[in-house]
Amino acid sequence: MSKKDCKRFVVGAQSILDTIVSAESFIPESLFADGNESDDNNNDEVSAGFCLLFAVSFPSYTDFPLINPPRFSSLQVVPDANSSEALRFMKILAEIVESYVATNMSSLQSASFNAGTLEANLLTLAETLNGTLMELHTCGKDGVDCQNGVMTMCEAWWNAALVGKVRIINGGLDWLDWLVKI
Repeated sequence: MSKKDCKRFVVGAQSILDTIVSAESFIPESLFADGNESDDNNNDEVSAGFCLLFAVSFPSYTDFPLINPPRFSSLQVVPDANSSEALRFMKILAEIVESYVATNMSSLQSASFNAGTLEANLLTLAETLNGTLMELHTCGKDGVDCQNGVMTMCEAWWNAALVGKVRIINGGLDWLDWLVKI
């Protein structure tokens, strides 16, 4: 596959990933209180993703009332076809980025990462995947599998000493720090 074809693939994958992330379609419907895909129309409800992100700011987050409301305490995560497919897609993207980094490490280390280049598009894709780490924790087994794939990608990026490695690894370290505290 040529570099031009790789860039075309990465740009297309980024477009799909942006849609998945913005629509929260990787989060199983069972995590929403009313079973709807989104709670945008109900301002007094707090999404599970927001609760998790908010929890990071509070050391004793389990005491904070928004984090452990009754509707989440006994909730079973039930995967649905759409979320499972989105999570598999995200995991595969992470594996593709990891593989590309591993096989093209020397050329990536000397690359410019200027806007519009394959390298810059790979960095954007990696950052988008990295940005979902905290929310993936609530997505059941598929989410954990995806999380592992994203963390492996972050580690490969760091080990290759590529541009943006601090931004990429910081998301992973934040997630690991949060995981150790629970």
